[in-house]
Amino acid sequence: MKTMKHVLVGALVLMVSSSVWAAAGVGVVDVDRVVSRYDVAVKMQEELKKRRDDFQKLFEEKNKKLEDVRKKAKKEDEIRAFITKTETELKPKQEEILRYEQEQNRKIAAKIFEVSEVVAKKYGVDTVVDKRAVLAGGYDMTDAVLAELNKTK
Repeated sequence: MKTMKHVLVGALVLMVSSSVWAAAGVGVVDVDRVVSRYDVAVKMQEELKKRRDDFQKLFEEKNKKLEDVRKKAKKEDEIRAFITKTETELKPKQEEILRYEQEQNRKIAAKIFEVSEVVAKKYGVDTVVDKRAVLAGGYDMTDAVLAELNKTK
């Protein structure tokens, strides 16, 4: 019974101290950790890796064909024409991967900001910054933000 009392008192002290710390007005979020553990961001990174790997395979295939063309071509113009054709084929695919990455990053960042605001209000925090920008102090909201993100998907 005495131990239970100490645990409850300890928990109460932690809750009060965290509320006081949060009331200081600055919350920090380890954005790198959030991105590496946010289910949606992890899936996006896997999809992006797959797209990049597919592009790399296509690029390597085109490189092999270029070597064949170089061996068989009688004129430099034939090689240049193949290179130009290949660049024309590959450029849209490369740009599509870049657009996908930018759009997904924008969506993920917006969701992280949105959830960070919700968590900040919950803890009475006025300002939230990336943990990398803080040398010391601030109320670490990273776990709460992660929990909320992975809950809402």
